[in-house]
Amino acid sequence: MNQVAAVKSKPLPATDNWFRRFLAQKTEESKNQMAAPGSFLKPIDETVTQIGFSGIVAGTFDYLGLEEIIDEWAGKNGSHVAVNTGAITKALVMQMLHAPYQTLYGTSEFFANIPVNVLLNLDIGAKDLSREMLGRYLDIIFDSEPDKLFVKLASAACKKIGVTVSEVHLDSTSFSYDGKAKSEDICEMEIARGYSRDHHQELPQVCLLGLTEGTSRMPVFTKAVSGNMSDKTSFLDVVASEWPMIREQFNDLKYLVGDSALCTPDILASADRKIFIVTRVPDTYRFVTQMINETKESDLTKVYDTDEEDQNYGCWGEIQKIGDIPVKVLLIKNLERKESKRETIMRRAEKELSKISAALKKLKTHPTACREDAERAVEKLEKSCRACVISDIQYTEIKKHKGKGRPKADAPMAVTGVEVTGKVSISEDYISRKAEEEIQFVIATTDTERQWTMAELLSTYKRQSTIERMWKLSKDPKIFLDAIYLKTPHRIQALMWILSVALLTFATTEYLMKIAMKENNIPMPAPDHRTNLAVPTLLRLKQYTDNSNINLIFSKSTREFKIAGLTNTFAQIITAMGYEWSKYYQTLTYETFYNAYYNESEAG
Repeated sequence: MNQVAAVKSKPLPATDNWFRRFLAQKTEESKNQMAAPGSFLKPIDETVTQIGFSGIVAGTFDYLGLEEIIDEWAGKNGSHVAVNTGAITKALVMQMLHAPYQTLYGTSEFFANIPVNVLLNLDIGAKDLSREMLGRYLDIIFDSEPDKLFVKLASAACKKIGVTVSEVHLDSTSFSYDGKAKSEDICEMEIARGYSRDHHQELPQVCLLGLTEGTSRMPVFTKAVSGNMSDKTSFLDVVASEWPMIREQFNDLKYLVGDSALCTPDILASADRKIFIVTRVPDTYRFVTQMINETKESDLTKVYDTDEEDQNYGCWGEIQKIGDIPVKVLLIKNLERKESKRETIMRRAEKELSKISAALKKLKTHPTACREDAERAVEKLEKSCRACVISDIQYTEIKKHKGKGRPKADAPMAVTGVEVTGKVSISEDYISRKAEEEIQFVIATTDTERQWTMAELLSTYKRQSTIERMWKLSKDPKIFLDAIYLKTPHRIQALMWILSVALLTFATTEYLMKIAMKENNIPMPAPDHRTNLAVPTLLRLKQYTDNSNINLIFSKSTREFKIAGLTNTFAQIITAMGYEWSKYYQTLTYETFYNAYYNESEAG
């Protein structure tokens, strides 16, 4: 962990006496202002702590009963334990979803200015959430089969909010690790280099698998795996090894949806009779190329025939086999994406153009030894071209006299090198052809008996964006923990579990918030307050809450509580959501807790 070096303060020189007098004057003015009635500064006997977004997170935790489930599964009791496992999880989830750029190293400092005792309903302080205690907590979580515990928490949350899980979406992401991790025998997960979604191939990483429900966006399963494990391997492990445990908690589960990494003969064979698969088929399969090349425009019909603006067209293909598993296939052509795909391909082509041009220029500034070498170099460049074309190639021999000194007039000249010049340009034919190819793809499903409509199958696949949104959220710098700093793989695995619980809490809160706002017709202002948002996200509510600066003020002299910063819109939202949320923004909650825990101890 990073240690901050202590900086010794130097005494002010004699020439700074004016600055000493200035400080003394300002100090005296501050004292007078604090004592004056109506001062803009807070009275001396008042303490101010932040509630902010933490109250909403705490309310969701209470509503779902997550703390009790965690304690029953991985609880640790005893007189020496100040904070139970479920309460620590609740605190860390509040920290993840409340403050940006936080680490577990700063947990105690984070809660020093938050009424953590009331939010956790425990007679504790920030000092009880120490670094040592959090280390023991991570060990407990790792020893408690966190993958199974998370599925149990997700199942309880879905049942509580009335979500039936019949379709889940599988994907993975990676978290880079800037440090040197220890190796452990007790943990199978390894911090290792692999395909990085963060574009940090040079750093080791840990990967996180996840399943989300298609309509509510609720995460229902997560598992941390080694950073060098491919999606095809990890997806197969989920289907082959984890599925019975997942199915036990979600009895209505019928469809598993994923990208092309899910479409392998081994995975489809393993899923047979367990779950139906919906996936995109890689372009490497011959029947995909045949469908794209042989399908005519006249064969395509609109997928969503009731939506005039939609530009998705498709047609069914014959039943195909991937390995030994029959699949029903649907060719999709999405004209909506044609322009964006063209722009993406053009950006790739421009990068290639720059690279090939630099290589061709080098053949002029650094001539080859002979014509044969020059031709081989050009041939190699041409083979590396995908979007570019090399033209107007010219080979210029460089001739010089042999020997030293001034040559004779009729002295012969020898070829000492060959310069290559030419032009590099982007192939417009390639751009058009590639853009046309990339807006066409094939979806397959192992549920060949169902009478699918094209709209049903495409919509099922397109809901894959729900898990992609979850991974995007997990990387959002405005929330969640900063980079991983732990050194032991088993504690990093436990940290990934906490992140998963935070994602579950976030998704549930957003789901319930939208329902409450829609049913009660509560508007949410846009950041500029000129318009209202029809479907606000929880991130917008968090932004609104943070900007409102909701604080708890306690007067030591009068022993009275006040809550500042509550707006009418915020009060309407949390009231509509229910008592579990609104109670943390009522002074009665804090007064009751204070009377129960502190008045008695002071009287004693």
